[in-house]
Amino acid sequence: MVCSSKMLDGEDGEREIPLRITNIELAKLVKEQMAESRAVREENRNMRRELEKLQGKLRKGNDYESEGEEVERDTYGSEIPLEQRPLLQALERVGAKGGDIPMIYGRLNPDECLDWIEALDNHFECDYIPASQRVKIAKAKLKGPALTWWNFVQNERLDEGKEPISTWKRMKAEVKKQFVPEDYEVLINQRLQNLKQRDMDVSGYTQEFHNLTLRAKVNESSKQKLARYVNGLKFSIQDELTLINLESVHQCFYSLP
Repeated sequence: MVCSSKMLDGEDGEREIPLRITNIELAKLVKEQMAESRAVREENRNMRRELEKLQGKLRKGNDYESEGEEVERDTYGSEIPLEQRPLLQALERVGAKGGDIPMIYGRLNPDECLDWIEALDNHFECDYIPASQRVKIAKAKLKGPALTWWNFVQNERLDEGKEPISTWKRMKAEVKKQFVPEDYEVLINQRLQNLKQRDMDVSGYTQEFHNLTLRAKVNESSKQKLARYVNGLKFSIQDELTLINLESVHQCFYSLP
């Protein structure tokens, strides 16, 4: 047991009144003080953790705004302007599909040019790319002489007092004018008329037949397309098909051995 005293004033002057504190009461007091100390230490640790998180965000280039707003940044921590974010996001998606959308260097045949246009058309439609960003994305797929040519087209319009081309439809027309000859449809129809299987396997011949039919924009019935398709196959295969009642190119292809 621990004892202490306290001095009080009275009529007879000061007198000492002993105060007794039991061991149980002392232990309770110490326990309360230790609990308060632990709470303070825990609060300090939480504050340090929050400070370390903020410092980590700053080191990584992320924003911590007092209003709680997040500012989008690029890989290097620089703020991305609002108007550029859709373009960068779209370019990232194009980059992820680099094998689907080839680059144009300025030395390509008409088929490659049309394949490039078709790949971009599919990308713009499937990924809901805003119309305002499409020309910029297409330009990002131009390299070398092709990019030089496109910059010349835009600068020439500025010199003539015209607005630069800003729609994908107009850009496609300019690309076709530059890389696809005017008699392209005539040439495609000639290639379709003269198409023969020769050394190609059936799958390769069928793919080439479909490509040329689409490019030539042939308006034929299923029976007419089937007759054209069969006529280009090897004679040995044509003989086998005479015993089968066919209605379409698709049915014919899957009937072949």
